[in-house]
Amino acid sequence: RGTLRIIETAYYPEIIDPQSGMPVAPGTVGELVLTTLGRSGSPLIRYRTGDLVKQKIIDPADHAVNQELALEGGILGRTDDMISVRGVNLYPGMIDEIVRTLHEVAEYQVEIFSRRGMEEMRLRIEPVPACPDPRQLQQGLE
Repeated sequence: RGTLRIIETAYYPEIIDPQSGMPVAPGTVGELVLTTLGRSGSPLIRYRTGDLVKQKIIDPADHAVNQELALEGGILGRTDDMISVRGVNLYPGMIDEIVRTLHEVAEYQVEIFSRRGMEEMRLRIEPVPACPDPRQLQQGLE
């Protein structure tokens, strides 16, 4: 994944929690909010893009020179992709980030279904051919 950069001389960017509207810590996924700095006729003030992003943690000395906000991985998803499973808010990008850290997983599928009025999630995985013990991988994901 690459890096998307917001030029801070043209925009005032914020990354907020989509539910609370409060700022999130660098390195935490949140919604990108932009305020234009150079548009006098019709400025955008705290425009909620609906894009989920994560601020890349960089050396403050480099940040001062570049005047850019670095977004690790670019746009990671949308706020409207959120699903709620048993009262827990999940984003597909969060699941992808966790599963992709496991080198034994070749592909995966997430299934959301309703059982007795409650949303549930099932994660199906396809291990890489060289996976030493697929059952152990499955137990680790439970």
